[in-house]
Amino acid sequence: MKTFALIATIQIAWCGFALSEVIDPPQKTFVPDWRVEVFAGDGTKTTKDGVGVLASFDEISSMAKLSVDTMALVEGERFGYLRIVNTNAEVKTVFTNGFWVSEIAVADENTVYLNGNSAIHKLARNGNTWSRSVVKSGSFGAIAFNRSSGHLWVADTATGDLCSLVPTPNSAVNRYRMFQGILSIWTDGTVVYVNERAEIRRFIPPSTVLPFVGSRVDGYADGFDSVIGASSIRMFPLKDGSGFVAADRGNHAIRLLRRDRRVTTLAGSGDSGIVDGPSDEARFNFPDDAIELANGDIIVSDSFNYRLRRIFKPTKPIPPPDLSIRSYPGVTIKGVIGRTYRIEATTDVDQQTGWTEVTRFALPKTPHTWFDETPGIKRFYRAVMLE
Repeated sequence: MKTFALIATIQIAWCGFALSEVIDPPQKTFVPDWRVEVFAGDGTKTTKDGVGVLASFDEISSMAKLSVDTMALVEGERFGYLRIVNTNAEVKTVFTNGFWVSEIAVADENTVYLNGNSAIHKLARNGNTWSRSVVKSGSFGAIAFNRSSGHLWVADTATGDLCSLVPTPNSAVNRYRMFQGILSIWTDGTVVYVNERAEIRRFIPPSTVLPFVGSRVDGYADGFDSVIGASSIRMFPLKDGSGFVAADRGNHAIRLLRRDRRVTTLAGSGDSGIVDGPSDEARFNFPDDAIELANGDIIVSDSFNYRLRRIFKPTKPIPPPDLSIRSYPGVTIKGVIGRTYRIEATTDVDQQTGWTEVTRFALPKTPHTWFDETPGIKRFYRAVMLE
């Protein structure tokens, strides 16, 4: 496991004086044995359907899980394409909005919500056709849908409220102005968001607000209550309820934020680029979103590399086969019940002759194991069905 160090200097204002303090370099703690590979996209900034590296992406702005084996993403600075990608890396464009879309939230396989063009939009699918309608006009940031409660949560950047627009408008949280880039729903219905001081908070409806993880400044450090680029990350809840996988855009890394407020790095060296391989050596270029597949692998929208990347979860080692041989004086017969079989024996299995009869009997069941009860005997056995 590799560790990386960053040097940081903190300026502390106290009673009108500025104090400088050099702190110990923070360490990156990597989750071991994960690997990164290109999942889809050839790296050219265009929109082309296809499979794997035969497809192309414009800058992907947001991504969400559509079903067990499909994900929906929006891309394109001018057109806001809605595209569906399955776990076989098949990429298909299904709708063109005609304007830039910053955020997507999925209600179900046939309903998604978009933030773009100064409004929240609803896209509904009927068969193979998608149609769009406006839910509410205004200035909004991040959006997220709680499938268990049916609520669409949005960050109202005009008022600073965290609001529920679906099923009915509802102002819900203290007037903290939300950043554009983080809002997610935990498996227990908790809403996780970031306030104007770059603090990540948990909101438990209807009115409880609790700290979650992260400092008041952008930065990078793993550990408990660690520093993350809070104003530039997106998160997706892990299916086991243990926390979130987060695309830390500004730090070019994928992080794990656990329920116990512990932060670790899943992949990304911290430097921008396009490098596959072990997670601590991999490089991303402003990763913008991340979701977890059913098997535990992670799909990342690697924004300025114009690709989707896949982080492979380590597989459990398969134990070696049991090569031990259990021997016994006898033979197991799989044959015809009721037919007579002759048991023969020899002391040299390589001989073609020299087999002698030991006994005969009608096969009572199949399979059936016959044992030689003669003490201290060492022979090889075979069974011959008689006519």
